[in-house]
Amino acid sequence: MALQLRRLSNALGAEAMGLDLTRLDERQFGQLNRAFLDHGILLFRGQPLTTLQHIALSRGFGELDIHENARRTDIPPTLRCC
Repeated sequence: MALQLRRLSNALGAEAMGLDLTRLDERQFGQLNRAFLDHGILLFRGQPLTTLQHIALSRGFGELDIHENARRTDIPPTLRCC
């Protein structure tokens, strides 16, 4: 299925639909990245991402920030961002 976007407001934000975030190819990720740059915020509903998949997807958008309240011990050290 192809990426579909629904604006959330006139100011910013869009709901991204039609993609399985656990199985993105380079072209699809490029479309997501462009949508993120265009809309500033993307909403994804019903995506069955594990914590590790969420981290991997997020890293595609850039370096992750460390947040004191988000420390996890169940993530392998090589994948830890926080």
